[in-house]
Amino acid sequence: MNRRTFISASAALAALAAFGIPAFGKQSGWRIALATHSYHELNLRRLLPRVVDLGVDRIELNDNHVSLLASPPDLRVIRDGLERSGLKAIGSYTGRFSRDPAHNRRIFEVARELDFQYVDGYPPPELVPDLVALARDHGITLALLNTAGEKPYGSPDAIEPLLDRHPDLATVVDIGHYARAGHDPGDVVRRFGERIVAIHAKDMTTTTGPESADPYTVIGTGVLDWSGLVSVLDAIGYSGFVTLSYTGNFWNYLEREPRIRASLENLRALKAGRPLPHDRPPEPPSGCQSQTDKQEEP
Repeated sequence: MNRRTFISASAALAALAAFGIPAFGKQSGWRIALATHSYHELNLRRLLPRVVDLGVDRIELNDNHVSLLASPPDLRVIRDGLERSGLKAIGSYTGRFSRDPAHNRRIFEVARELDFQYVDGYPPPELVPDLVALARDHGITLALLNTAGEKPYGSPDAIEPLLDRHPDLATVVDIGHYARAGHDPGDVVRRFGERIVAIHAKDMTTTTGPESADPYTVIGTGVLDWSGLVSVLDAIGYSGFVTLSYTGNFWNYLEREPRIRASLENLRALKAGRPLPHDRPPEPPSGCQSQTDKQEEP
């Protein structure tokens, strides 16, 4: 089934979502994960126990936490850490694609060694054909992530032609980036359907204004229509990952962590068709000071 047929076949169900009817009363088929960028200050060793404490078993890594050019000894350390924690890395974001084929091949070799499903990022469009072929050769899916700015992938119109040309190519939908660019996340999800491997879950107090104003908030407490989005996901039969990517309180993970936890609890409620347990962001812990533990890293 191609993407256009898929969207057409689900149109009747998706019509319910157009009216914002929440999917309460049934268990949605999508799965919850956490983007480790939510703890960008911490290295992998310090990050993993905190993720386990959140009750998450699937994570999306990024260049801060794993090098997709890692040496075999480093890969063993990464695999051991994941196995001891009981966590599965579903994929990783990377900004390290290059025009060197050997360099790019190593990225997908490492992804295969770590048993990723996909690698996502913003590769230049002219590199996409070769990257898709490399990914396919290694049993990995290349996924285009929509950018916060206009180029190269700030609009679904920039991604769709590449998806049409490359059947093995996928996309990761960052609903915050799309909303800030003026695109309705539900419309984007309906448009790309089965080509989506993950959705970066966010909520915001406003979709306008500068990023420096820190608009990010707990899932379900901001201006994005999460009940409507869940209805769309259910209507198209989405079974991929809804991956929390929380970047509010950017320089203080101790302030950020209660909101990460609350966002995950609200996502679980949305998935199960229950009322949201949090209708406002929790307050940060008392006495919590702005900090990073980068200086404590080995």
